[in-house]
Amino acid sequence: MRTSAERQKVRFAADGTECAAWHSPGTNGGCVTMAGGGVTKEPGTDPFAARFHEAGFTVLAFACRRPGESGGRPRQTVRIKDQLADWQSVVSFAATLPDVAPARIAVWGFTLSGGHVLRVAARNPHLAAAAAQTPNADGPAASRNVTRHRSPLAMLRLTGTVLRDAAGALLDRRPVPAPLAGELSFLRRHLPDPAPAKRPAAADASSVRRS
Repeated sequence: MRTSAERQKVRFAADGTECAAWHSPGTNGGCVTMAGGGVTKEPGTDPFAARFHEAGFTVLAFACRRPGESGGRPRQTVRIKDQLADWQSVVSFAATLPDVAPARIAVWGFTLSGGHVLRVAARNPHLAAAAAQTPNADGPAASRNVTRHRSPLAMLRLTGTVLRDAAGALLDRRPVPAPLAGELSFLRRHLPDPAPAKRPAAADASSVRRS
């Protein structure tokens, strides 16, 4: 955003849990509700929110329950059903804002939220627009694609973590976290070496254009 004075922190309720959002009042009556890929609101939305706001739109950039400043427990966990409910709640909340025309509300999502907005739009035909940027729209297909970029050992370890977490959920135990980043030495051990870059072919001197 251009200045901190142009946006205000707001909160809205989703199934009794408060979600945190940045509200940037606009001038044209339209509102873009937006969220990143199941994480805190700023990294996935700030650059795009600024452009929408500069074009006159109200922006409501939020974080689903459990990460960042939003409420909810257990912390730092993703539950698809709950996040879809959070999206429904933010659309309803946007319609109550004084600078927003209820018929001019759009949804915008990135990665995981990009997949969510497809379902939200299907359930809310009154929405003015829906934008899904690099959406995670097919979990099985995305999982198969991940295996192309991970070593077998890394995939086995991740599968073990997933199974422990699923079993723990049945017993009402705390979530088992999986690191999203690691020490460089760990990454070098468990990620495949990148393919060597091909050297560009030498240009034919006769084809080089000189000014």
